[in-house]
Amino acid sequence: MRIVDNPCLAHLQDNNLPVIAIYILDVIEKYSLGKASLWWLQKTLEKLKIDYKKKFNLDLIILEGDASKILDQFIEKYQIKEVVWNRLYSKQTILRDSSIKKKLEQKEIIVTSFNSHLLNEPWEIKNNSGEYFKVFTPYWKNSYPFFLEKQYTYPQIKKITPMTHKEKFKEFNFLPSKKWYEKFEQYWIPGEKSALEKIDQYLIENINQYKVNRDRPDIDQTSRISPHLKFGEISPRVIVEKIKKMKTNNDSISHYLSEIGWREFAYTLLFYAEDLKDQPINKKFKKFPWAKNQKQFQAWKKGQTGFPIIDAAMLQLYEEGWMHNRLRMIVGSFLVKNLLIHWHEGEKYFQDCLLDYDEASNPAGWQWVTGCGADAAPYFRIFNPILQSEKFDPEAIFILKFLPQLNIFSKVKNIFQPWLNPESLDKLIHEKKYQLPIIELSISRNEALDAFKKINSKINK
Repeated sequence: MRIVDNPCLAHLQDNNLPVIAIYILDVIEKYSLGKASLWWLQKTLEKLKIDYKKKFNLDLIILEGDASKILDQFIEKYQIKEVVWNRLYSKQTILRDSSIKKKLEQKEIIVTSFNSHLLNEPWEIKNNSGEYFKVFTPYWKNSYPFFLEKQYTYPQIKKITPMTHKEKFKEFNFLPSKKWYEKFEQYWIPGEKSALEKIDQYLIENINQYKVNRDRPDIDQTSRISPHLKFGEISPRVIVEKIKKMKTNNDSISHYLSEIGWREFAYTLLFYAEDLKDQPINKKFKKFPWAKNQKQFQAWKKGQTGFPIIDAAMLQLYEEGWMHNRLRMIVGSFLVKNLLIHWHEGEKYFQDCLLDYDEASNPAGWQWVTGCGADAAPYFRIFNPILQSEKFDPEAIFILKFLPQLNIFSKVKNIFQPWLNPESLDKLIHEKKYQLPIIELSISRNEALDAFKKINSKINK
């Protein structure tokens, strides 16, 4: 969804090929997006269509349907000799794209594809045994230098030659019927221009404080570039090149780059794991005794658990279509280790609500917090929401932003633990403004540890 650092466009420009540009929303893409991110898709395509017309006088044709059938129709009608795309990495997209490529090549049509989404292809980074890395730190130590050695430079796209066609296509509309996404416009501006401006501003103003502030949702000095990366409005290569041009290096910059590394690592797992979204990398977790408690799951989704940091985070997700990374870990741990609800349930809900839902990063993150993924948090690491509040939202600024009714408590510790002031909490409960905790933390922690102990010996074998 961009012009800057788009190897497809560079190829077309270098070879002076006449172009028909098509975006196809097929069932695989639609399934991987979720309802919230369909809003972003709609907005970014609207802007890309305008950019293509303004800069190249090129019509971007936007369609929904079976990618293979739609391509066949265009190839036959316009006697197309070459098809060009940027690669995707899920099992489903690889299967589809490989099938399309094979079929086109049998018709003697040239198929050219590129890496546009990652610093390195997943298969380029291997350990000494020739296998993919399953631990992040050695992966990144090998991956980042490998990228730098390429001395990558991206060409300027100045001229794309449109292929003549007189077809008119109906207006596209990928928006879901539920219009709760309309509030996203208060918080986000999709599109390549916004992505480039946002990263430039962040590198000037905040990146040098990243290490100190990255875990603080009350300060919120993360770059919020993730939805732009997800939709390809900016490439990780452009971000790295901009950082290199700063000619400074410190712990904050290294930490920020490592977050790009985690995204790369997640795509390696997506490419090599059996099924990152559905199957735990640690197979022993297939026998984990997950609970099925719809009442507690609904309370978690709606931000009605009685634990303010959890509830505020879930309300942020529903309001903004985004959640601070530290909070993703806290609410994830609460769901799988306090409520013992399967990580699949949380992963699917995040898919529906997150604007930056990523088919690699999101399931990899859920597997990490559960303890069943590659380089995962140990099974006994259970985030305590009260301690996390005290450490990362010490004045309850973030909590009060989404739960202003908790201002009734004069002491910050009571905002973190409303039950310590039963009189005020009873008032909120009577007014239906808040609720008692749905679990007792210490009991749920012990139950989680007992459940994990049942498979502990199997996990460590």
